Amino acid sequence: MALWGKLMEAGKAAIVAAKRVFEEQPEYTEYKNRAAEYALLWSYYNNSMFDRVSNAWSAYKAKYNLYRNIRMIYNPTKRLVDFYAGVVYPGALSEDGRALPDGVPVAIPFSSDTPTELVQAIAQFWAWNNWQSRKSVIVRYGAALGSVLIELIDDIERGKITSEIVWPGYVKSLELDAAGNIKGYVIEYTAKDEAGSYQYRKEVDKGSFRYFRDDRPYDYGFGAEIENPYGFVPAVWIRHCDTGSDHGSPAIAGSLGKIDELNNLVSHIHDQVHKVIGAPLVLWTDGNVNNLFGAKKRGSTNDFDEPASEQESLLMLKGPKDGKVDSLAGNLDLSAANIYIDKLLAEIEQDHPELIFYRELRSMSQVTGPAASRLVGDVASRVQEVQANYDQACISLFRMACAMAGFRANSGAWGRSLTRQQQKFLPFSLESYQRGELDMSIMPRPLLTPTRLEQAQEKQAIWQGVNLAVQAGAPLEFVLRGEGWTDEELAQLGQDRVEQIKRDQLLAQEDIVPGVEQ
Repeated sequence: MALWGKLMEAGKAAIVAAKRVFEEQPEYTEYKNRAAEYALLWSYYNNSMFDRVSNAWSAYKAKYNLYRNIRMIYNPTKRLVDFYAGVVYPGALSEDGRALPDGVPVAIPFSSDTPTELVQAIAQFWAWNNWQSRKSVIVRYGAALGSVLIELIDDIERGKITSEIVWPGYVKSLELDAAGNIKGYVIEYTAKDEAGSYQYRKEVDKGSFRYFRDDRPYDYGFGAEIENPYGFVPAVWIRHCDTGSDHGSPAIAGSLGKIDELNNLVSHIHDQVHKVIGAPLVLWTDGNVNNLFGAKKRGSTNDFDEPASEQESLLMLKGPKDGKVDSLAGNLDLSAANIYIDKLLAEIEQDHPELIFYRELRSMSQVTGPAASRLVGDVASRVQEVQANYDQACISLFRMACAMAGFRANSGAWGRSLTRQQQKFLPFSLESYQRGELDMSIMPRPLLTPTRLEQAQEKQAIWQGVNLAVQAGAPLEFVLRGEGWTDEELAQLGQDRVEQIKRDQLLAQEDIVPGVEQ
């Protein structure tokens, strides 16, 4: 909340110009407007959009012709963002980076050919950074805002490599190569110390780290300019949905206008119900038509001490005598309005089937795991695309972290007596990073994890198919290769078969005793 308060206070002027972001192909946007867009997206996530505590949304409501008393009655943003925070890296992280017992899913599973010492070093980096929690925070930022920056921190004093998640609105400029790796970036924001407020800026590229205070070089304790010894920029830029721009699209992209229109309508209906309950009347009596209580014409809602009271106010007028009493509640057909609301809801959920994924899954009580996977294929394809974006960035981050830690561990910067944790990075160096010796792969995670019964049924079906194929005359090795067996597994199978034949022969010889009738 403190971060949100700072962002809103700093961006009140900019929020006036904020637009519904990423509705179309993202393009270059001025830094301040980009920061306002991130604040706008975050307000959707924490449901503070149109919060009356601040008047910052007045221009936004006017720009899109929204009802002055609009509220976020329906807001799927948080559910959608939290969905991705849960499915991109589901499960737990082990202390050694390998599989967990009892079939517990591993949040970040590495391929089987990843060197053991590399996996153990990465697991140590996880422990230093509380990655079990941080992995979800990274995805939450990315899904809500579209992009997120992660910096690696070379903490020589503590003898650790840590990381920091940076609010993307602080990224003033960014330079990426064709593969999405960072070639340089600038972070800028307003900070405060005992001397007062100032503009903090950090510029990073492959050559150096440069620090500024109010546009002047400044030493914050380590020098105004520090040489970059790594040969790479120790940071990654993650795009939740890659649309070809330097900035990614958030999970809710494409539906902000629909959400606003839905809340525009529902807020009106809610207020109309209040007016019906309050039974507003017009009293036709003698004299001109005017307000019964002589109140002045209301001004801007933002000028009210209690804006919410306007929604429940009773409107009573008087007119010429010998008239009648009429209700001003109107003749809104709530049943017809509900039909229209349901259509808008269905349209938003059609755009984002992730919103109803678990609800649909619970209704498939009679559907097996494989069948359910096919029925929710549209959600699975989106999750796989997002997982790939985060995996690529995390692989780069882990490689750089191991190289930096190995560099410090071998150079003596961490001292002569390394801890057991620090010793895990001794096999690595900046040179091993440059030579590509730190390559790894993160395996995909299934959206639906089959139960033990489903796994057993699937294995049974596979072996029944193998048996039928062998009985039909197909070589066993040919059939198993078609089922995905590797050469190593087939070689092991052949060795096991030879050993089994030898055991059978020995047993047969033991059963034959000379001179004894069998």
